[in-house]
Amino acid sequence: DSAEQLLLLVLNHELKTVAPRPRTVHCSRKFQAKLSKLPVAQQQAANAIMLKFGKGDDINGHLSTGSARPKETDPLLADWRIHHLHISNHKKKPSDKFYARTGPVMFAQISDDAVYFIDIYPHGKGFPETWTRQEVLKIVDDEWPHLLDPYRATGIVDVAFTPSDMELKKLRKARVNTILKVGGSFVTPPGGGLTGAGTPVANMLRKNRTIQVIKELEARVAARSTELKAQIAAHTGKPEKEMDFQLVPLQPKSWGVVEKTTGMLVARRA
Repeated sequence: DSAEQLLLLVLNHELKTVAPRPRTVHCSRKFQAKLSKLPVAQQQAANAIMLKFGKGDDINGHLSTGSARPKETDPLLADWRIHHLHISNHKKKPSDKFYARTGPVMFAQISDDAVYFIDIYPHGKGFPETWTRQEVLKIVDDEWPHLLDPYRATGIVDVAFTPSDMELKKLRKARVNTILKVGGSFVTPPGGGLTGAGTPVANMLRKNRTIQVIKELEARVAARSTELKAQIAAHTGKPEKEMDFQLVPLQPKSWGVVEKTTGMLVARRA
C-alpha cells in the first residue's frame, strides 16, 4: 500500500475508536425512557458503560467489531458522526477483545470531552432501517441543538426530495450524501458523509491536511537545517555530522520534527 493509503487506514482506525479520557455523560429523555424498559442486566451494563465514560476507562470493547478493522467503513459514523455500543459487561471468553454482542444497541455522539447518549435501537435481521433512522438527528436537535449548529445549511427554503429512512438507506449505500430536514432547519452530514469510493469524507480531508502539514514541516526544517544543527551543537556539544531529523506525531493531533540523537524538538505544526 502507498503511504497515503496507509495514512487513510490509520485515520479510519482513529475515527472508529474512542480515546480513553474522562467525559461528561449526557442522556436524552428518549434514551432514559428506553433504558428503563431494558432487562435489569442490560440496564446495569449500560450504567457500567456510562460510568466508564465518566472515569475515562477504555470503552472500545463495547463498540462494533468492525471498529478493529481499519479497512471497513462505518457508514453511520461517517455520515452522522454517531457510534453504536453493545449493552453488555461480560465477555463470552475472558480473552475476547469485545464484550458480548446484544440486539439493542446504544447510539451516542462522542466528542473529546463529552458523550451524548441519544437512543437505543434493535439491530440485525428484521431491522433494516436502524442505521438511517432520521429520528436520531431529531433527538439531537431537540436535546442538544448546538451539536448540529455547525452543519445547518443556510439559504435553503426547501428540498425537492425528503427521503424515508429506507430511501435514505439506499442513498447512503449508493454513496449519495443527503441534506436532511431536521426540525426547522436543513442539516448537512455531521460526519462529513461518504466519498464515491465509500470511505469517510472526514478521513480524506484529514489525510490531505496531514500531508500538507508534513510537507510544510519538511520544507521549513530543510531550509534551516544548517542553522538548526549549529544551534543544537552549541547547546548540547553533539557533533553536527551525527545529527539527523525525524518526523514524529505529537498530541493532540499535531506533528513535529525532532533531532534524533538529542530528542530536541525543532519544529511543530498542528
